[in-house]
Amino acid sequence: MERKKQYKQWLIPVITTLIVSSTVTPTFADEGIFVNIDGKPIFFDVQPTVIEGRTMVPLREIFESLGAKLVWEQATSTVKATKGSTSISLPVGSHEAVVNHRTLHLDVPATIIEGRTMVPARFVAESLGCSVEWDGNTSTVNIYRDSSVNHTPDPKTEPSVSNGSSSTGDPAALESIEQLKQAMEYYPEQGDTYAFNIAAQYYEVGHYDEGTKYIFIAVDAKKQKRESLYSTFSSAAQMLFNHGQVERANQLLDDAIAMDSENTLPYQMMKK
Repeated sequence: MERKKQYKQWLIPVITTLIVSSTVTPTFADEGIFVNIDGKPIFFDVQPTVIEGRTMVPLREIFESLGAKLVWEQATSTVKATKGSTSISLPVGSHEAVVNHRTLHLDVPATIIEGRTMVPARFVAESLGCSVEWDGNTSTVNIYRDSSVNHTPDPKTEPSVSNGSSSTGDPAALESIEQLKQAMEYYPEQGDTYAFNIAAQYYEVGHYDEGTKYIFIAVDAKKQKRESLYSTFSSAAQMLFNHGQVERANQLLDDAIAMDSENTLPYQMMKK
């Protein structure tokens, strides 16, 4: 126990340094950032990016998915969009945007990354009258067109969680899973990202065996690309712990140790 405390004391400043240093440049999440509109995923040809804590997405896909008409003014490098009575003017690189003749401040401006214009998803959605929620467990931005609806789950209506794989689940979530599976077939080069998100969705509806199966699919895809397995295994184990699946999480960490011996210590420290 004393050695474990010493290791944690050593790791904390290292992790803190990494977190601080990561805020000055775009961060592409290892498992991907996902965007749902009214519970249905939308897909981008360029991966969403986090800049200074804000999720940035390709401009055309987000505007058109929310029903806005888009115009790009090359001379001024300005995005102009309209939807009904709402008009938005969003100059690239500026911390100021105009919505219905009102000037608003942006924490992170629209920016060009690798030749693509990326815009802040929350600002765009809220300017078009939508509500936005962030699901940290699945790294998902949830956008709802009806901003007056409270989408926070009601504990009284939450489905019961089983200790094993369930044959039931939220129909909307299961439909979303099927859509993600189809997307994974179309974009096999992003198989690790889609497989991880499928696993997260399965965990949400209590299908733990199916979820873990897709974690290993994600791991296999990572191995083929010779990428680190740590974030996949550690994130999956944490999700299982969050759902009260301690035994399953510990078993997954044992599997992780067997497959990723370079990170044995962090995996051991996660076990409960």
